[in-house]
Amino acid sequence: MQVFDDFFSLLFLIFLLLFMLIGQVPGLQRKIMKLLGLPDEDAPVEAMRGEAPEAGRKAVLKAQETSSLDELEYMALRHLALARGRGLSLKRISSELHLGRHRTQAALSSLRKKGLIRQASFFGLGNRFYLTEKGRSAAIAQGFILSVRK
Repeated sequence: MQVFDDFFSLLFLIFLLLFMLIGQVPGLQRKIMKLLGLPDEDAPVEAMRGEAPEAGRKAVLKAQETSSLDELEYMALRHLALARGRGLSLKRISSELHLGRHRTQAALSSLRKKGLIRQASFFGLGNRFYLTEKGRSAAIAQGFILSVRK
């Protein structure tokens, strides 16, 4: 019986260590990003990149008129473009856009049908949404992503 008690004690300690490590992952990611000199993922991003607010609004409205996206699709595409290549979950997108889960799911489903985003499984823990090349091109055309040409 002592062997079983030792085994379960060891198993409990391993699980406790794993939970502690999972809690430290975001902090470790930030430190690694800082050491590598990469931009902080949580840093605020200027939406209009220094333009005057009124000119920015006019540009966004003009871009919306010329596109075939509805408002929710437009917001979701913009949000994924500003994520800088990181995959975002449905829960995160809906909470950050302050939309209901079903409305967000409908917008993402429509974007996926149009070929602008793709959905990928994230280590069996859930799905993440990413821009496709077509979506990246659309985001560059809309001005969400800056394009540097030589």
